[in-house]
Order: sequence, then structure tokens, then C-alpha cells
Amino acid sequence: MQTVTIHTRLITNVGGQTEKIQNTFKGTWGIRDNRHLLSYNEADNGGPTHVLFDMARAELRRMGQVRSRMTFVERERVNSRYITPHGALPMQIHTHRYQAAMSELGGRLEVSYALFLTGSHVSDNKLLIEWEVLN
Repeated sequence: MQTVTIHTRLITNVGGQTEKIQNTFKGTWGIRDNRHLLSYNEADNGGPTHVLFDMARAELRRMGQVRSRMTFVERERVNSRYITPHGALPMQIHTHRYQAAMSELGGRLEVSYALFLTGSHVSDNKLLIEWEVLN
């Protein structure tokens, strides 16, 4: 595992209102089961986040106060998990666009997707994760 700086940017559109959330984390990047693994801690959620991905799909797992597992596969709608302290909500992710690019110095993961909770469309989102190896 290599130590990396991870930059995340999430742009969410809910009913015509756009919100942008950007963060920077120190984390790790390595290979597990022939897939790339990014790991970092989200202080706001009180737990770790793991992104396991390859060139065709990604799975983002958050643990902490809110737990979720989001799977991104281009042009597919996938059942996912979203668990809050108040209970679980059925969630689906419909990925419109998925791109991954890596080199020995870092990489970039970009996903455009629609989020559905209890069967209803909630938001359209763009997630960008970039990382670079620390020297």
C-alpha cells in the first residue's frame, strides 16, 4: 500500500439546486484481488471509506454513523445500501458514466449517476476522486 493524498468532489443536483462538496484526505492506495483499493477516514462520518475499483466498476463503502455501499457500473441500475442511525433505506444507483485512469503516480475516478431512495429519484450526482502518491 502506498500513502496518497486523495481529493474528492461531489456535485449534487436536487430539484434544480446544486451543492458542491470538496474534501482532501490522506489515505492509502494499493491492489487487492486484482482491483485497486483506496482507503481513507472521513472524520465527519466517524469512520473509514473504502473504494474498490477497476476499469469497469467501483464499489464505495462508508462505515461510521452512516453506512453505505454504492456500486457503480456504467449504464446499469444497481441496488445499494444506505443505513442511518434511524434505520435502513432501500437505495439504487443508476450510473450514466464511469471512467477510471491510473498511473504509477496516482489516478482519477469519475462517475455520473442518479440516486434513488425507496424507488424515487432523489438527485443527479457527479463524483470525482483523484489521488497522488506522496513522496
